[in-house]
Amino acid sequence: MIPRTRRGMTLLEVIVALTIAGIALAAGASVLGFLTDQQTRAIADSVARSASVRESLRQWIADAELGTAGDVRFVGARIVEPGRGSYSSLDFITNAPTPVAAGGDAHTRVRLMLTGDSKIVAVLSALPAGETIELPIADSVSAFDVRYRGSISREARWLDSWTSSSVLPAVAEVRIHAKADGLLALPLVILVGERR
Repeated sequence: MIPRTRRGMTLLEVIVALTIAGIALAAGASVLGFLTDQQTRAIADSVARSASVRESLRQWIADAELGTAGDVRFVGARIVEPGRGSYSSLDFITNAPTPVAAGGDAHTRVRLMLTGDSKIVAVLSALPAGETIELPIADSVSAFDVRYRGSISREARWLDSWTSSSVLPAVAEVRIHAKADGLLALPLVILVGERR
C-alpha cells in the first residue's frame, strides 16, 4: 500500500492560526494606541509650555517700568560673537507677577539671555533685594532676536538695540528659534509699558 501524503491544513489548524494572529493584531493595536496617546500628550505638553512661556514673556515686557530718578534702565542689546553669530539680550524691571515677586508693589529685574549651551534663560531677581532664580525659557535655540520700535522717532523703523533710563520702546518684537518648538518661533509683538 502506498502511503498517503497529507496536503493543506485541517480546519482546526486554520482556526488556531487565525486565533493566534487575531491576538497578536489586538496586542499590536493596543501598543500602537498607547504610543499614539503618549506622542499626543507630549505634543500637547510642549504646546502648553510654549504658550505659557510666550504669555510670561509678553506680560513681563508689557509691564516694564523705568524709575522716576533715572536709576532704572531698559537695556536691549544685540551681541555679536565670532563663531556664534549675533543674538539679543534684554535687561529690564517689571511689575508683572513673576515666580520671585507677585502682587502689590512687587518688582522684578528680568534678564533674558542666551547661554553658551544654546539655551535661553530668564534670571529673575526680586527687588529691592530678594530671591534670585534662573528660569529656563527654551532649549536648543538657534536664534534669539529682539528688536524695538520707538514712539518718539519720526522715522518708523525697527532698531536692534534699545538702552534708556528715560524712555521705554513703544513695541518689542521677540523671536526665538528653538529646534524642537515651532510655537516659540512665531514672532511675539508686545506693546511695552503703559501703551496698552
